[in-house]
Amino acid sequence: KNKDSKLGDKLSETVITFAQAHQYYELKNEALSILRTYLTDNNLIHELAELYTHKYPEDLEALSQKNVTAYYRIMAYIEETRNHPDSSLMYYTMAEKRIIEEKQGYPLLSYFFNRFGQFLIRTGDIKTAKAKMELSYNYAVQSHYYPFVIDATHYLDSLNYLEKNYTEAYQYAKLNRLYADSLALSVKGDELLMLEIENENKQHELFVTREKEETEHKHSLEDIAIVIFIMSLFIVLVMLGSFKVSNAAIRAVGFISFILLFEFIVMVTETKLEHITNGQPWKMLAFKLVIMSMLLPFHHWLEHKVIHYLSEHRLLNPHKLKPFISRTIDTFKKKKE
Repeated sequence: KNKDSKLGDKLSETVITFAQAHQYYELKNEALSILRTYLTDNNLIHELAELYTHKYPEDLEALSQKNVTAYYRIMAYIEETRNHPDSSLMYYTMAEKRIIEEKQGYPLLSYFFNRFGQFLIRTGDIKTAKAKMELSYNYAVQSHYYPFVIDATHYLDSLNYLEKNYTEAYQYAKLNRLYADSLALSVKGDELLMLEIENENKQHELFVTREKEETEHKHSLEDIAIVIFIMSLFIVLVMLGSFKVSNAAIRAVGFISFILLFEFIVMVTETKLEHITNGQPWKMLAFKLVIMSMLLPFHHWLEHKVIHYLSEHRLLNPHKLKPFISRTIDTFKKKKE
């Protein structure tokens, strides 16, 4: 922040190395976050890509599990450095969807759309870039954070000028000067505001984490309930196959039981697939094709075998059980005497 990037980079490396050696992962994540923010703020996207692809690839993988939004944003930068603008745009779009769904604070939304707009400027999509910068400006105004307002109005001034919208360009230029003057007069107030914003963001992160944990716990209980219900159905199926029940009833219960079992397996598999494939549609489709090609024939074969066996055989024959029960009772009586 004091324009001594070399020393800052060296100290960051020292802290990260120390934290990694002593397994202080919270400290390491904090240091990486600060370094990541610095590189992003200064558009040092090649350095950011090198940080996560060459120096700390394991932390990029960890982000894909713990902070998917941050992972998408970093991947957008990495794909841009690889000259893959379409892939980069895909990651920006996925990050945009998540950041809106997570209801992030206005400053973070303003910051994200500003970076998204800058990317679109670099790819030459001026019209869409302007729309993203307008979003950045609106969120910055709602957050009352002047630096982001100044940055957004600066870009909107230039973008409107490029589109020959001179009236709008002039209006944004006036706003830019107005906010810049206001910022110069209220630096101390802005510092307090930044502290409040930072505190608000931390509170929001805490709330999101807690809500996520509660949701995961609820889903775990629901999964257990589903497993118990499926097991109960199979017990009922076995009981039906033990007595004189119509084959149609056995087939009906068997059909429902196996459908539920295999649908549950597919549901669990899909959840795991999203983590493995990072939500990429073509990868998910390929994995599902392989899984279903194995599960479907196995499902039909197993269902046919089990229902056929239960229909043709009686697992518990009441006539055979009577002598066994009588002998057991007699033996018990003799022991008692």
